Amino acid sequence: MQLLDHMKLALEGGESEETDRRQQAAEVMASDLDFSPPEVPEPTFLENLLRYGLFLGAIFQLICVLAIIVPVPKSHEVLEFFSEEDLFFIACMVILKRYS
Repeated sequence: MQLLDHMKLALEGGESEETDRRQQAAEVMASDLDFSPPEVPEPTFLENLLRYGLFLGAIFQLICVLAIIVPVPKSHEVLEFFSEEDLFFIACMVILKRYS
């Protein structure tokens, strides 16, 4: 039934009227829509402080996680400035000096 109506409109030239109505409806709908950007207030000092503090905290956490995951090569050369006997002697001297 709709096909016959469309054919009649096409033969009578009424299709242009329907197209005009559709265009008018689209223009009305477009005029009702507001595509302007929303008004967003500027962030306050405390909001900026919170944002950058969280950002720095996240970087610190990533560095800590990487420090756990990435192995650090240990040096096999141990530099000994004092032998164990020297350290014992120094400790004894410190204790004697403190209590004398």
